[in-house]
Order: sequence, then C-alpha cells, then structure tokens
Amino acid sequence: MYISKNFGFSFSTAKSDIPLCDFLNSLIGKNIEFSLKSGNVRRIIVDQSDNFFCGVVITLKDQRSYASLVNDQGQVKVKISDLADLEKIAEFNFWVINKLNGFGMYQYHYGACTLSNFASMVTSQYRRDLEAKRKVELAKLPDKAPAKQEKAVNSRFFHGLAFEMLVQARDIEEVLAKYKEIRSFKYEVASVEALANDDFPLLGMVSKVRHHVSFDSTVDSHLIIKGIQDMMSSVKDRSGRVEVLDDEDEPFSVKLMDVPVNFGEMPYDIFMKGLATFDSTDASKCDLIKVLMDKCEKEYAHVFTKEVAN
Repeated sequence: MYISKNFGFSFSTAKSDIPLCDFLNSLIGKNIEFSLKSGNVRRIIVDQSDNFFCGVVITLKDQRSYASLVNDQGQVKVKISDLADLEKIAEFNFWVINKLNGFGMYQYHYGACTLSNFASMVTSQYRRDLEAKRKVELAKLPDKAPAKQEKAVNSRFFHGLAFEMLVQARDIEEVLAKYKEIRSFKYEVASVEALANDDFPLLGMVSKVRHHVSFDSTVDSHLIIKGIQDMMSSVKDRSGRVEVLDDEDEPFSVKLMDVPVNFGEMPYDIFMKGLATFDSTDASKCDLIKVLMDKCEKEYAHVFTKEVAN
C-alpha cells in the first residue's frame, strides 16, 4: 500500500548568530521558492501555532499530461489526459518544529521532497540570511579597522544552521558478521580536502573521491570488519557499501548507513483526505499538521519535547 511516513529531525543554531526562532519567524509570509534542474519548482510555506513552527513543502511538477488505465469494453487501455493551463501536478510534505528545542517531524511519501532536500533548502536560506547580516556588520567597521576585527566578525558568522536526522544507528559488526565472506568495500571520502596537499596534482579540481577496496580472502573477517568500523568516520554519509557472500555463495551488497526512525505511517488515501483541509493562508489548521503536532506532544513527547541547548 502507498503510505506516508513520519521522520524526525532537528535544527540547531547553538553555534551560529541568528537564533532559530528568529529565523523561522522571519520566513512567515515570505515567498520561498527553489527552482530545480528538472524544471520542477519547490515552495515552502511557513506558519506557526503557540508551540510549533509548521508548514508545507509543495513540489510543482513540470508536467503537462498524465496517464491512467481505463476499462474500455472489457479491455484495459491507457488514457492520456492533459492538464488545464493553470493546473499543476503537485506533491505535499507537511512538517512541524518545536519552538522549545528545534526538534521536528516531517511527513514523507514516495515521489515527494525528501527530508534531506527539505533540510538543504532551509539551511541554504539560513546561510543567505547569515551572509546578509555578516555584510551589514562588516560595513559598520571603520575604514582602516584592524584585520583581527574583521576576522572576529567573520568568525561570528562561520557556523550555519545545523541539521540532523533522527536515526537508529546500525551496528556494523552485527550487520557484517553474519556473512560468509567480505569481498570488497566501496565508499566516498567525506572530505576531499583532507586527502589533498600542496603536492597533490589535482588540488582544487576534485569534488569527489571514491575508493573500491578488495579484500584478501585469507584475512580473518573480524579484522576486516574492525578496519571498516575504524574507517567510517572518514566515509561520506550513505556512501559505504560492502560486497559480501552469503551462506549459499551468492554475492550481496550491504549498504552501511543509519536507518531513519519511522514515527508513524498513514495510508495515502487518508493523507489525501487530510490534504483537503489545507489552506495556504492558514497552514497550522490543516489536519495533517495537527496530527504531527499531536504525535510530538503526546505519543513521542519523550523525543520531541525534551529540553536541549539550541
């Protein structure tokens, strides 16, 4: 069944200059829009209630027609329908963020905007606001201000908005120990700069570095697992894959990544009924947002209402 899932996340400005509540308050009523290479457009609407910031990500698809199956005298046929001039196919992702601690819940279904893409849009908007404030502060300095004063201003605005997905960590040893043989490890390094030095001929030209390490079959698998565990701090998130053999000598690829915690699901038909209550001028009253708030305050209060330094 097609379902909508709820994922948890957190935003923090503990190391930055613009408080989270001030930033999100500034977005209420704004036209926030991001154009994608695919031709699709994403819009973010921000609203608030007493305890939460809330809103929706709307993905407007660059699509003028759609297909459906119809029964034509006992035969199943494909029907192509065109959209009217002012119609757009749209996907909706609702979200809430607790004002107390920056913890939030995001509603996702297949084909819509992922949580990581939502976070990327919000953090990039925050960075733009931070950069605008940095320029204002630099302009206040006297014409011949010491370099250390300029450096002090720049350091204030170095850290942006921190984002984390709430995940259940995978035990790498437990995951890999059940396989008969570990054949190879493919990964992308987290920091290209950490590998480069002045003698590196491609310095400044490389955006990604991938490695494919094959293992000697005579080496104890426990040593290989320990080596992979020790490597994970330098591996880019979600890029690690281990090629293994199962007990029947069948090759298998294991993805080494943390698993997002699922804070509840909803059948898509129920989601659509809730969507019918959405009003872009009063998003906080939408039934789907009320469901997320209720989960944060009641069902998962121990996660989403705890006090943290933000």
